[in-house]
This record gives sequence, structure tokens and C-alpha cells, in this order.
Amino acid sequence: MKNRLSQINEMMMSGYDKYNEGNSLEACSIWLDVWNRLKSCFTESIGSIRDADKIYQWSESLSNWCQDLEQELDRAGQKDRSFYEERIKYCQEFVQLLPKTNWLIIHNMKQAIAESYFALGKVELGEREFEALVKEFPKYAWAYIAWGDMYYLHRMSEAVPLNYARAKEIYGKALESDIDEREAVLYRLQYLEEAKDDM
Repeated sequence: MKNRLSQINEMMMSGYDKYNEGNSLEACSIWLDVWNRLKSCFTESIGSIRDADKIYQWSESLSNWCQDLEQELDRAGQKDRSFYEERIKYCQEFVQLLPKTNWLIIHNMKQAIAESYFALGKVELGEREFEALVKEFPKYAWAYIAWGDMYYLHRMSEAVPLNYARAKEIYGKALESDIDEREAVLYRLQYLEEAKDDM
């Protein structure tokens, strides 16, 4: 067991070498292998990534690494779309295996799933995921903002048309809810209107 954990740690740090070189594709390939080896370490007594951090002492905290992997899969996906499929699978597994993880990390993993569907041009699936996301986190303004951004500010695929009206509709849904950070949504709406005027 000790040798296996040592090997996982070495692979994790090897991935960081590629990460620091800006080589997202190789970093993700290594880290996905790490994740597949790690999954068997998450026993029933480990409900969150914080629990795992307390048990497994590696060169980098698992909490940080798991979030780095999600973000790096996004960068890799911009070069090779197949990594968006990997991002969806990884985030789904993370949420299933470690459901008691801090709510913001869980939110970000689920947001990554929704965004990845949009990146792959699977708009209906992306919409469904975002609908579920804002239902689960109804007070978190950035869940709505990320959703609206898919049609305007952060379009991730040419298959998703520029749609100011849809973005405005989604930002409007946020303002109809009892959200935090209303100012962030209002700023997005103002920015959208200015962008439309500049067309």
C-alpha cells in the first residue's frame, strides 16, 4: 500500500511539472491516471476531499490538486475536445465519491459539467445541468452568471449561437431569486447592454 501511494504521489508531482511547463494535454493525461488510481482509496469512511487530506499526506493537498485537475481539463479541452468528455466524467465521479466536500467545490465541479456540455455543443444537456445547479444553489449568483455567460461572454463553442436575449433572460432569473452578490449580476447586465450597443 505504501509503495502504491508513493507512486501516486510521484505521478501527481510529475503532472505538476507538465502543468508548470504549460503542457495541459500531458498534465491531464498523467493526472487522469492518478485519479483512476486514487478512486480505490476513497473508502466509505471518506465522504469529502478534506477527509482524504487528513488520511493521505502527499506533496500537494488533494483538495488543491482535485481543483487543479478540473481547471486543467478545461484548458486541455480547448486544444482537444475529448478532454471535455474526460472533464465531465471526472467531475461526475468526484461528486459521487466525495459528496460531503465543501459546497463551493461541489458547485464548481457541477458547473464544470454543465460548461463542458456547452463546449461540446450539447446545449440541451448543458441547460439541464445548469437548471439543476441553480435549483441546488439558488442563492449563489455565480451559478446564474456562469449559465448566462455560455450564450455571450464565455461562449465555448461555435455550435452555441451568440444569444444576448437568452443571456439576459438567465441573468434576469437571478434577480428574481433571493441571491447574494446582486451587484455582480447587475454589472453583467450592464456589460451586456453596452456590448449590444457597440455591435
